[in-house]
Amino acid sequence: QQDYNDAFVMLKLSGEDGAERWRHKISVQSASYPIHSTGEILPDGIVFSDAGGNSPRLVKLSGSDGHETWRYGEASLSHPIKAMLLDESSNSIFSDGEVVAKVALLNGAEIWIAPRSAESLLREPSGDILAVNFPHAALLSTATGQQIGEFDFMPGSGSCSRFSMD
Repeated sequence: QQDYNDAFVMLKLSGEDGAERWRHKISVQSASYPIHSTGEILPDGIVFSDAGGNSPRLVKLSGSDGHETWRYGEASLSHPIKAMLLDESSNSIFSDGEVVAKVALLNGAEIWIAPRSAESLLREPSGDILAVNFPHAALLSTATGQQIGEFDFMPGSGSCSRFSMD
């Protein structure tokens, strides 16, 4: 019997009989679990934010046995991750409130990082990313992280007061 005091645990259960397939201890203060566009957790593993004390990071676990396959951010993230989503290739796009970054699903390599304050992220039908820090939002290219548009919202109305494309 393992002791998981004060930690959270990621479990993989069998879809057939509910039996535990693997267990991985994590130290999560705030977490995001991106869901693939099919509505399923990534079939080849899960990417999540693990606060790990004072060292926020992204961690990917193998879907087959739960071992850690990579981690990102211990040297480059200064705040816990506030928002995370997946692009069309299941790469992770996330914000820690000061930057928005894209990390490769395969190996955790940084694809791009953009200095952008964002409390939430939304994926547009085009695949581009809306980085929202209300009442402002920036439209970022999912390919490069470059800003390609911006919005200002009128507080209390929910309507857009200004829109521009770069």
